[in-house]
Amino acid sequence: MLWDPKVDCLTYKYILLTATIRIEIHGFSDVSERVNAAVVYIKCFNESGQSQTRLLCSKSRVAPLKTLTIPRLELSAALLLSRLVKKVMPILQLPIHKIWMWTHSTIALAWIKAEPHKLKTFVSNRVAEIQTLSKDCHWKHVSSKNNPADLNSRGCNVDELLKNEMWFLAPDLQTDEYEDNQLFPDPSYRDELKCAVTLSTTECSSNFYDELFNVTTNFIKLIRIFSFIFRFINNIKAKESCNKEKYLTADEVKRSTEFLAKIAHLSEFKAEIDALKKGKGVSKTSKLKTLDSFLDENSLLRVGGRLSNADLPFEAKLQIIIPSAAAELNRFIKLICNKNETVASYFASEAIQWKFIPPRSPNFGGLGKARVKSFKHHLYRTLINSKITFKEFETIIIQIEGILNSRPLVPLSDNINEYEVLTPGHFIIGRPISEPGILDISDNRLSRWQYTTKCVRTIWKRWKNDYLNHLQ
Repeated sequence: MLWDPKVDCLTYKYILLTATIRIEIHGFSDVSERVNAAVVYIKCFNESGQSQTRLLCSKSRVAPLKTLTIPRLELSAALLLSRLVKKVMPILQLPIHKIWMWTHSTIALAWIKAEPHKLKTFVSNRVAEIQTLSKDCHWKHVSSKNNPADLNSRGCNVDELLKNEMWFLAPDLQTDEYEDNQLFPDPSYRDELKCAVTLSTTECSSNFYDELFNVTTNFIKLIRIFSFIFRFINNIKAKESCNKEKYLTADEVKRSTEFLAKIAHLSEFKAEIDALKKGKGVSKTSKLKTLDSFLDENSLLRVGGRLSNADLPFEAKLQIIIPSAAAELNRFIKLICNKNETVASYFASEAIQWKFIPPRSPNFGGLGKARVKSFKHHLYRTLINSKITFKEFETIIIQIEGILNSRPLVPLSDNINEYEVLTPGHFIIGRPISEPGILDISDNRLSRWQYTTKCVRTIWKRWKNDYLNHLQ
């Protein structure tokens, strides 16, 4: 590559005026599809009001191979200009009063003056660096015909360069006449803004739910209505897998029932639910204080306490709390009690009659007879295929008597951590009767005593589940 001899014709002049009192830096950036360009000028003012502008330095860089939009290229050129000015300033060692940065891209100018976190990654990273490097600079807009960096981005030969006064002297720009608020950037600058998802929620008043629930007084019909509403919503969301069956599934009915329970909870125990969600306990004045309540995975309030360790199904030992004043519960009670409803019709069709037990008549029933009946039920099913002697049978009956004497005589304490309760065993032996062991041992290697003990354990396990459900 040969050196152009006309380069020697380029002259270098002194850049400052005599008695200079004010110095400004003006930087220009421009871009083409192949080159990013930046030019820096120094402008001096003396005491008599004269001004002089001289070329200080320029730099160009090949555009990236990856195809970028013109606004992104303009932003890259602005970054090149910011880095160039940052590098020139320490070398000058002159007191600079103001630094002006010029670009003819209104889109890039809008990005530079925006907050970086609102922009997409490519633009955000470059804008953040530009704002850091040019925090003391003033960014302005310049037209293409007054932008000397345009010559650098398009390229020219030495003859054209020598004849171009704007390249060496820069255009005479009056900074006061270029107000940014008079410029309206191209709407396409919004393409680089991050898409912010806004979710608006409206809290419905309890009156809305009351009106919705008052559509019908039939509890089962209310559940069916909500089940079909939820099915309609799911069908809209998933059009390809629409459920057009005539009948409801068990899962749909369960979802509607849980939804009604949630509404009852929010209307009655909103403060308690908020406290539990924050990991705090319910207040001392709350109705749920003695229930050791908690929120399950579906955000339903359930009863905690002693039965949490019982060998029972989850729904049986940790039941859902339903407020006594809930309209949904009242509908269910009406469903059971109303003679004109479905249950009464079913009783009549099956010839089911109510018979009331006279007081103080053990032959008609009573709590004692009910306990004996429940044990006889499990005793029969445990020993139906067993061959035992009379003494062994008597041993089993006596141990069953001990099990019955281990039941509570008074209501359980309000303190959830207090497990001991008054039982008949306290009056008989002075302490509660221990629970029989529940170790499973194979039948083929049991002695007669072990076999008898196993029968008692089996009866205890069966009766315990029924009794715990009754207490709950």
